[in-house]
Amino acid sequence: MCNNTFMEIKDALKKYMDKSPAAAGDKTINDLLIYTNELIEKNKQFNLTAITDPEEIAVKHILDSMYLLAAMGKDKPASLADAGAGLPGIVAAIADENIITALIESNGKKANFLKTVIDKIQIKNASVIQQRSEDASWERHLRQKFESVTMRAFAEFKTAMELTSGLCAVKGKIYYFASSDQLKEIRREGKIYGELKIKFEDVYDYTLPLNIGKRHIVIIRKTGDTPDNFPRAYQRIKAKPLTF
Repeated sequence: MCNNTFMEIKDALKKYMDKSPAAAGDKTINDLLIYTNELIEKNKQFNLTAITDPEEIAVKHILDSMYLLAAMGKDKPASLADAGAGLPGIVAAIADENIITALIESNGKKANFLKTVIDKIQIKNASVIQQRSEDASWERHLRQKFESVTMRAFAEFKTAMELTSGLCAVKGKIYYFASSDQLKEIRREGKIYGELKIKFEDVYDYTLPLNIGKRHIVIIRKTGDTPDNFPRAYQRIKAKPLTF
């Protein structure tokens, strides 16, 4: 990477981490810089992200992900499963070394990228599981083992809940990055909540710079054991998704 681009990334991270809702010391910023640098470099070889401008990456990927820690509040979970592409999970792992994080990613190139970043930064509290989230949910050592589960730009809400709620421990929380248009439906009482043994609990609202505007993290509480018939195979979910 040329020096100009590297400095653009560094300046953008420092600028926007000042607006971060979570503490970001020099080590955190440096580790996030390494991650961002790797993302831009590897994106030249593989299609990891459509966002390539350093400032947009700093806001749309890093700062946005940092808001997960704010949504979690003071009682941070001991464990986190992140479904898909590693964001916000890897940012949370970098920012808080006390959160043991499993990054669940089925795509080989993306999974290998995350492994490379973990090795390069030496993130001791993060690991990669190369598997589809609905398949990982059936693994005995993963099913209902995480205090929290999160996903961002992953899947439509009903599909995402079926794919990932089996990973969440009873009384744990699921954090879903939602658009404003989705909130009205998500807030409704519906049979999907009873079927999956989950409950709408709260919404954490925040605003991103660069005229991006309002964003929302929906907080879902796991109320009971995931029934033995969930999650279904992805093709069945796609053909006949759960309804509100």
